[in-house]
Amino acid sequence: MKTKDQPSQSEIESSIYFLKVEELAALSKIANIKCVNSKQGLIDNILNAAFGISKIQKARKKWSKAEISEAEKKFDPDVYMLPILYTNSAEYKKRFKRNIGKHFTFTSYGMNWVKDKWDEGIFPTFEEFETYWQGEYERRSKSDDFVSPKTLQRVNYFRKMKNKGLTQQELEDGWLEERAKQSRFVIESLSNLFRSRNT
Repeated sequence: MKTKDQPSQSEIESSIYFLKVEELAALSKIANIKCVNSKQGLIDNILNAAFGISKIQKARKKWSKAEISEAEKKFDPDVYMLPILYTNSAEYKKRFKRNIGKHFTFTSYGMNWVKDKWDEGIFPTFEEFETYWQGEYERRSKSDDFVSPKTLQRVNYFRKMKNKGLTQQELEDGWLEERAKQSRFVIESLSNLFRSRNT
């Protein structure tokens, strides 16, 4: 039974997407569950451990080192996004920010697009990814797609605050404060939940 101070499942689900990968990985350790490589995978596992939510994840093609080695002979890794060789690293984030703009951030829809291509045996170019990401970003910014908790919280926040007459710096500071507040809420709530089960 839910106590007065215990947050609801929907509250947790709405706020958990504010967390960074390293914060989700730390929660996974507290929950004694396996850490996975994707943000969505971490979130799915944590919610499942907390609330028994069962999610079916798409089986992805497993690329062997031999296959990647063969691909490297035909495709320049500086031009093409090759599985195993490409990861959502700080180096690539800098590249995307330079080519797309400062608003770029790693998103689940972006990585899913890349993985779908890999599943089809296609190695997309970085330019193709950048074109797709910006187009999808603009489409979602103008639609109700950002109502979903899975989408960009930063975009939601800026859209909500755009008519408040705030400077860019005030918006940035407000976003950092909001992200920190939501992260604290989820981390404290789930840490307490998982630790209470382990005692």
